[in-house]
Amino acid sequence: IINKYGTDTVRMFVLFIASPDKEFNWSNEGIEGIYRFLNRFYSLLENLSKKNDPIVESKLNKLIKKVTNDIEEFKFNNAIISIMEFSDYIKKHNYNKDVLEKLVLLISPFAPHIAEEMYEKLENKDFVSLERWPKADEGKINEKLEQEEEIIKNAIHDINNIKKISNIDNPKTYIYVIPKELKLFDDNKNIIKESTNSKDVKVYAVNDKNRYDPKNKATKAKPKKPAIYLD
Repeated sequence: IINKYGTDTVRMFVLFIASPDKEFNWSNEGIEGIYRFLNRFYSLLENLSKKNDPIVESKLNKLIKKVTNDIEEFKFNNAIISIMEFSDYIKKHNYNKDVLEKLVLLISPFAPHIAEEMYEKLENKDFVSLERWPKADEGKINEKLEQEEEIIKNAIHDINNIKKISNIDNPKTYIYVIPKELKLFDDNKNIIKESTNSKDVKVYAVNDKNRYDPKNKATKAKPKKPAIYLD
């Protein structure tokens, strides 16, 4: 197994699947999943930006806090799941060298060889194993940004459900929101368009007299829960 997948893959798989107090059955399918993830993780070196999206900073510091607690409580599988989710998440956002360095530090107890190689490629002279463990900066955790992201995520889920029920493949999507959420949805139109495979996305405040609303859907809009019409 080590010859085929590498030591880091085996180590991380065992820590992912095995709780100290439970037995587990070996799974070649499971180890291949970890192998694919580590390849994706290594590819994060290719997408560095000069700046971070604010939401990335917030999620990174929450991640540091969670992984630190999980390791202290021997919940290695939970720590690895969180690292995997964050790693896949930032591929769709801007993140800089500092974010990736901290992420490499977090994965280093589970995949030390890849961590050392990536740390060197990030132009660090010291070994990752000798670096200080990262500390969460509570001031950079922005719950408002996290909540706004969740609102958009739920709206995308609702649109895709309506598409499925209505059997509409490539719709024009109309979204009706309370006035104070207009900017949030307007700023995320492209994300909504891409995630729902819509031809176009139009966002209206419910009090906009010029809105296109043939089915009078705007009356159903609620805080954090927009009304939706697909054409």
